Amino acid sequence: TRNDRLYDISALEKEVARLCTDITALPQEQAQTLEAAMVDLIAGLDELAVAIKDFQDRTRGTKE
Repeated sequence: TRNDRLYDISALEKEVARLCTDITALPQEQAQTLEAAMVDLIAGLDELAVAIKDFQDRTRGTKE
C-alpha cells in the first residue's frame, strides 16, 4: 500500500526554486495567472509539513 512506501522529497526544494525562477522570468500577465495556483500549492505544502511533524511526533511517542 501507499502507506508502506517512503517518498524521496529531497529534490523538492530545488524543484520549487526552479519553478519560482521560471515564473519570475515570465511576462507579468502570464506570471499573475499562476499566482492563485502557487498560493494553493504553498498552503498545501504547509499542511503537509504540519502532517509530517504530527506523524513524527506520534511515531516517536509510540517508540519510547
